Amino acid sequence: MEALGYSEEETVDLSIFKAIHPHGRAHCEDIFPGVSQANRFAKDELELQSRDDRKIIVGGNISRRFKDGRPYQIRCVCRDVTEGRQVKEALHRAHEELEHA
Repeated sequence: MEALGYSEEETVDLSIFKAIHPHGRAHCEDIFPGVSQANRFAKDELELQSRDDRKIIVGGNISRRFKDGRPYQIRCVCRDVTEGRQVKEALHRAHEELEHA
């Protein structure tokens, strides 16, 4: 959560849903129910929003822990892929421009 601009103390009561970028909320609503069905969810990308409103794209794994057969914890292990995504999109745009030139 440091990359998002939050201190360790602030993350104690911080809901992951507060950190999800508005553009990414629909995607999270689609994938989070699947997390409750199993211990591990496949790799995915999420759009997060930093404390100062920057959009940060992260890729990683989402898992849920169960206790007495009931889910009690969601854990996301992610890495910032924003720059890589921006480079990929720029290369795609350049390729499209070359094809139409």
